[in-house]
Amino acid sequence: MLTKKRRRPPVNVRKDCKDGYFNYYLREARINCELTVLKLSERTGINSRLIYAYGRLRCFPPQKNARKIARVLGVRVEDIFPETIRELTLDVERERKKKQRIICLGSN
Repeated sequence: MLTKKRRRPPVNVRKDCKDGYFNYYLREARINCELTVLKLSERTGINSRLIYAYGRLRCFPPQKNARKIARVLGVRVEDIFPETIRELTLDVERERKKKQRIICLGSN
């Protein structure tokens, strides 16, 4: 019996990163080097889940990890982690914490 493969919905990728909460710069640099997240993880020594989280703006990498990634990709740290992305990441984290507080208050 043949099963149909599920098609993934297209990822919302924008250069301004505001609508899709996606690090466009990191993804572009990684694709230009023809690296998957797993290969980048192996070359940098950083857990693949962390690299995925950086790409999805779930967290912002510390300087040490940002330098490792930039070195492997052959770009400057500022090119893949500009200050605007750091600000956006902090905004996303604040929103998540706010939602968690609302959920916690609602359950009491």
